[in-house]
Amino acid sequence: MNNSDAGSKVEVRVKTIPDYGLQLTEEYNVEDYKTGPEMNYSVILKKKQIIVTVPPGRVLKAMLCYKRGMVCRELKNRSVLLINSTSSLFYEYLLPCLCIQVMMMLQVFS
Repeated sequence: MNNSDAGSKVEVRVKTIPDYGLQLTEEYNVEDYKTGPEMNYSVILKKKQIIVTVPPGRVLKAMLCYKRGMVCRELKNRSVLLINSTSSLFYEYLLPCLCIQVMMMLQVFS
């Protein structure tokens, strides 16, 4: 695996083994891994809701998790959501270890 600087473009190729003739090639812009995808959030305490907003045109995975040390453990059942601009995540308890993870998802077009 090679490292690429933020702002550079990388080409990713995926093929099947054994070779069934299927191959996917996509080009991606490398984001700054130190900051991650751009996002904003707001907390609505009365509804136990966190509203996550990202720039349009992106498919991101947002999830609530409990952070223990350096590891985040995903909340079960209602925490994973694909978002394209604004989405809501709901929590049961607002604890100091509750965090939001947002990551880019691979978009496959057929």
